[in-house]
Amino acid sequence: MIIHLSHNDLDGITSILLSRQFNIRHYFPCSYDKSTKTYFLNIMNYFISKYGSKITHIIITDINLSKEMLTYLDNSMNSINPSYKCLYIDHHSNTIKDLIETKTNYTCVINKDYSATKLYADMLSSINDERIFKYKDLINAVDGWDMWDFSRSPFSLDLQRAFYYHVFSRNTYEKFHERLYSFIKLLEKDPPTNDYKPNWYNKLLDLYHIAYQYTIDKAMEHVYNVDNIYCLEFFNEMKYIPAFEITLRLQQMNPNIKYFIYAFESNNDHIKISLRTNNSNNSTLNLSSIAEVYGGSGHEDAASFVILKSDFRLTLEKIIKELVSTNV
Repeated sequence: MIIHLSHNDLDGITSILLSRQFNIRHYFPCSYDKSTKTYFLNIMNYFISKYGSKITHIIITDINLSKEMLTYLDNSMNSINPSYKCLYIDHHSNTIKDLIETKTNYTCVINKDYSATKLYADMLSSINDERIFKYKDLINAVDGWDMWDFSRSPFSLDLQRAFYYHVFSRNTYEKFHERLYSFIKLLEKDPPTNDYKPNWYNKLLDLYHIAYQYTIDKAMEHVYNVDNIYCLEFFNEMKYIPAFEITLRLQQMNPNIKYFIYAFESNNDHIKISLRTNNSNNSTLNLSSIAEVYGGSGHEDAASFVILKSDFRLTLEKIIKELVSTNV
């Protein structure tokens, strides 16, 4: 039995879609910030308790494992099936790559130049290209979106917009992971290509623009600039605005921008801080190393962490000061 754990974003769920074409039916979308590291372990416990030694292989895509997560996974699996195999695919700057590569039962593919979907697709194509051939354009679109290189596909951005509306904006009683699953099935049944856009895709895209065009314009009025670092707090009426649209507009306004800091209300007590670079600025600073200090994670160009609301202002000042010191 094969278990596939992947990230709960567009890159992660498209990786799951590819697994489905090879009859891998046990999967779950996870995240990798501080709170969901525990969640990742809970999901592993669920599969282990349900299937035990029947689990022979684990696939992990687009989840930046910490040393603690890897150790827990390995110890748990060794206790029920010491001969298990693990395929680990990621594009994050991974601090445990050397540790993973010492494990003979692990196959490790880490390449920061491509999305997990693209890396996984290339591997699967060498096994049976026919099974995923109809998703070639979709794979490139996801790759273009996740790597923030829109020259890789003519519909990377619009695909993310359709995904965003489906997962975050529809009036539905579905749980978050159920909405992710339903989007996977839309992609699977009727995938968009460079020359063809299905009805569901066009409908979601139209609804997205209706829902967000005005609020994105208004949000731009609340952006503030600190030494070429753009900041925006997604609180109150702005909490549902897609941050990537703000990033796009700011990049167009100022191609020399180096860093963006976004703050989101996570719940009544916590705030999520998201950091990202302008990928064309040739920054040598690894943002995930900053996020890890606060229990978060990510990759070189984008990372996030969650803190208490009471610590927000002081933490924000410290982060800005650190980024300004490198912004030369």
